[in-house]
Amino acid sequence: MKPINRPAQRRDTVRAPRLSLSGPRAKPVAKTSKSSKYVYLFGNKKADGDGSMKALLGGKGANLAEMTRIGLPVPPGFTLSTEVCTYFYANKRRPPRCWWPSARARAIPCPA
Repeated sequence: MKPINRPAQRRDTVRAPRLSLSGPRAKPVAKTSKSSKYVYLFGNKKADGDGSMKALLGGKGANLAEMTRIGLPVPPGFTLSTEVCTYFYANKRRPPRCWWPSARARAIPCPA
């Protein structure tokens, strides 16, 4: 007995649209703020930022700074501003040259 060759049945499935990674890239963002500060420290009951700086520090950074300011135990750390993050993703994941001297001046160890 010969097997019957039937065309494959097409299933009606819904697929998510594919995201193009090779599409147009975002242009580098011009510096909009007057501040040249890119690194904000928090910990040891001191914080450079506060809860009202969500646009600059992001939600997590602003909340960590606020928790430090009100006295909750938060391990010391730092937050890079959203300007650095925006620049990083708009420029092929390369950090701006200007942020590292700012971090070094604040005694933050060099990333490996």
